[in-house]
Amino acid sequence: MIRVKHQVVVILVSLIIFITGCTGGAVRFAPTPLPPELNPTTYQHPSAAFTLVLPPNWSTFSQNLTTLASTSFSAPNTDTPTIRVAVVNLGDDIQANDMGELLLQYQTQIRPDVDRYTEQDRESFGDGSWRLTGLRTLAGGNTQQVNTFIDRAGSLLAVIEVTLPNDTALRADIQRIINTFEVNAAANLPPADLSALSVSADSPLEVINVSTWVTSDGVLYVTGEVTNHSAEPVSRIPVRAIQIDAEGNGIAEAVDTVMGYTLHPETFLPFSLRFGQGQVEGAVKYGVLVGEDDWNPESVLTILNEDEFDWTDDSNFNEAGQLFITGNITNTSLETAKDTKIIVTVFNDQQEVIASAFHDVQPAILSAGATTDYTLLVPDVGGTPATYILTVQALPCGEDDC
Repeated sequence: MIRVKHQVVVILVSLIIFITGCTGGAVRFAPTPLPPELNPTTYQHPSAAFTLVLPPNWSTFSQNLTTLASTSFSAPNTDTPTIRVAVVNLGDDIQANDMGELLLQYQTQIRPDVDRYTEQDRESFGDGSWRLTGLRTLAGGNTQQVNTFIDRAGSLLAVIEVTLPNDTALRADIQRIINTFEVNAAANLPPADLSALSVSADSPLEVINVSTWVTSDGVLYVTGEVTNHSAEPVSRIPVRAIQIDAEGNGIAEAVDTVMGYTLHPETFLPFSLRFGQGQVEGAVKYGVLVGEDDWNPESVLTILNEDEFDWTDDSNFNEAGQLFITGNITNTSLETAKDTKIIVTVFNDQQEVIASAFHDVQPAILSAGATTDYTLLVPDVGGTPATYILTVQALPCGEDDC
């Protein structure tokens, strides 16, 4: 999906956020449990590009990408992946003297967290592989230790990324897993550019561009986007923000769904979670979870998406300082649309989501070829708007409901 960002024409005053840390976005339904044997399990990627040996009951998520062999691995009783492996075929055999330039490109341009990562040190091993240590900055300012291992076999370049846990036993398990990793130079992986590694993901649904902010009357917002790395569309996506105390206990939560009906592969939809009581006493950080234990991600709504609409838009601010967007929208499909929603995601100049909202277009039934006006109000904005994105989704009319 092409994300067309529009400039916001008026500047607002930035607001202050008090919560100081973030646990990251956890996806509840993503991992697929491995067989619960007592003995370690050998995992081979479907492309045969790599293998490794896992302890019992670890979970996996493999991306469905033609030019990238990518899998993330989660330890038992964890919501977030611990290890991510990605292998790409660069087409020509990789020589030892190529590695310096490849490391530089990956660390400064390619890695998925490049805008939040700071390298601390790197070490070359006798077998030609490298270990790079660094810190990843989380939303809110906290950091996590990340070790990155990079190796080569023929024309294949392999990247292993480890988010280091505090648990010493789990660290020992991770070390044993890394030591069993093997790249298969004969794997039938189509050639690709190094940039293919930039789309390696930890889970089917990822929370990105998160920000937290407080309004002038003390309401706390957690806003961001969810993107879909899986091969299938997902509908009615639950999202939950949790305020967490110093002992790691959740002491307040806000629950809603991602805006829009259906999130298609490699697209984005925003969310906005509101704590009317503001920051709860004792809260020192927050977490964002996508999905719930009883949620069925396989129940998908068929929709008319933005490709089946044309629209105009113009942004301004009213006397109360609220952002509003006006324009008209046309149903360019051959179907009658119902319950059409126009959705806005507002970004600051760091590409953090500082507001999102949706508007139910009227009339509720929009015939093929019909045009209607809309006014979309964004009452609260958490900082200085720089750009915004609009998207449109609607439900197709059935025989009995239009």
